[in-house]
Amino acid sequence: MNYAERCQLALKELQESGITRTTSLPPLWKLATRCGFQPRPPHYNSFLHNTLSFGIYFGVFWGLTMHLLVWRAQPGAGLIYAGSALLAGLVFGLCMAAHFHYGFKKNKLTPWENLSAQKEDQTDTAMSS
Repeated sequence: MNYAERCQLALKELQESGITRTTSLPPLWKLATRCGFQPRPPHYNSFLHNTLSFGIYFGVFWGLTMHLLVWRAQPGAGLIYAGSALLAGLVFGLCMAAHFHYGFKKNKLTPWENLSAQKEDQTDTAMSS
């Protein structure tokens, strides 16, 4: 089963579980897809993967924004600024990872690796009916 088929199964499962499309496909996922990557929807990633991907993305964006709007006018401790951007990224990454992990468990979603097996089981059940 290729990436597109598995992704369609995942999106269908997310929709059937009541998770909105904007929640299941955040902007970071859309950006990665447009850049040619084949990321899993966040609900199907590991906790660590979501923590790192969302944390790095947010930490860099937040740090650059703070530098342009606030820190540039305040010369001084670059390490403190970098540390605060790192901390902001870590907190945001942990919160997003917890959100997606909770959604995965609450809605009893199928692990990414088992999505193709789920499709085959549904096909077998439909044929035997």
